[in-house]
Amino acid sequence: AVLGEHKADVNRSYVTNGDTPLMKLVHYGQAQGMDQLLTFKPNVNAQNFEGNTALMLAADRADPMIVRTLLR
Repeated sequence: AVLGEHKADVNRSYVTNGDTPLMKLVHYGQAQGMDQLLTFKPNVNAQNFEGNTALMLAADRADPMIVRTLLR
């Protein structure tokens, strides 16, 4: 969670698709990174340009660990 440690905007979205850092971690299945980033209170309801949230992306991955991490 280097972003949070350096006071970076943990909700900043990528210009290309609107994904937030949390969404990128979901995409790559990085539950441990998600745990770390979640300590900095990112907006878990943020939507990318397609209207997807991190939870919606996690459901698409069908990865129970990722979904559980977001629901905690």
